[in-house]
Amino acid sequence: MKKFIAVSLLLLGSSNIWADSLTISKEFEFIAVNGKEVSSSLFNKINKVTLPVGLQKVAIQYKETVRDDVGNGFTPVKSSPIIVSLQVTTGGQYQLSSAEKITSLSKAKAFAKSPEVKVTDQHGKLASYSQKLSVEVDRGVIGNMIDKHDSEVKGRALKETSALTGKPNTAEEKLYYWWNEADDETRKQFADWANKQIQ
Repeated sequence: MKKFIAVSLLLLGSSNIWADSLTISKEFEFIAVNGKEVSSSLFNKINKVTLPVGLQKVAIQYKETVRDDVGNGFTPVKSSPIIVSLQVTTGGQYQLSSAEKITSLSKAKAFAKSPEVKVTDQHGKLASYSQKLSVEVDRGVIGNMIDKHDSEVKGRALKETSALTGKPNTAEEKLYYWWNEADDETRKQFADWANKQIQ
């Protein structure tokens, strides 16, 4: 009986056996998890990461070499980074793949422009997740992309809350909202104006 208890405790203590994880299909590449870059290379491609329980932000990129529709050549195709917000539960084993099968170069290019991913759990059921395509390609801004995504979600939530309660939001909340609604040029003009006001 003591041996059985010891083995049971050993198995329960090993976090790697039941670690919550996300595995991506071969046409995707991890860029960052919760703002931390995932280092991967041609010879050491990482297709699985462990994740803590709770809401996790994962940045991935579609990157595939696809056979040309005509001829025997191949064409590399890649998307802008995709930010996936995944609600991880205890014991969750998640699989991320493209929402539809990509069978040709034209489909791959269309997918890269507007990718739709699917995240399922170990039982094949859809997980609780959302996704957003980012137009920023530089890996150094992945952490900023995730922060920007969070701000946008907060801005929409503030707007919706205000609409439901009928109470106006604070000036700071409004600034967050309109900053996230603005394009890059408008943001630059506003930042220039704000800096002049401070001086």
